[in-house]
Amino acid sequence: MTRSWQHVLDCVAGYLVFAQALVQRPDTPRALNFGPRPGAAEITVGDLATQAIAALDAAPWRHEPDPASIEARSLAVDASLARKTLDFESTLDGPAAVAWTMDWYRRQGLGEAARDLCLAQIEAYESL
Repeated sequence: MTRSWQHVLDCVAGYLVFAQALVQRPDTPRALNFGPRPGAAEITVGDLATQAIAALDAAPWRHEPDPASIEARSLAVDASLARKTLDFESTLDGPAAVAWTMDWYRRQGLGEAARDLCLAQIEAYESL
């Protein structure tokens, strides 16, 4: 299964741009989606789990497909309205979003303060 993974900071940045547009431009749509750029690398749920296991130095896992699963093979978000009306696109691609997320969890698991990790990632994101 593939999903359009994105980092929370891309969502937050999109909502900040959206909120500003709602105040400044009355013609701003009242609902839209934020998501990865078109053509962004797809990451399977299995790949995400494998990266999480590696980042957290956890026990290996094994995927056992369920042939009766009704889970959608691919889910995606159409963020074209945000691109068109707000000129906003996610900054981090899928692999970077997953890497940043796993790094946060790894470092937090090693004892670093969650607040400090958040502030460091916000600062790194703003410098992109």
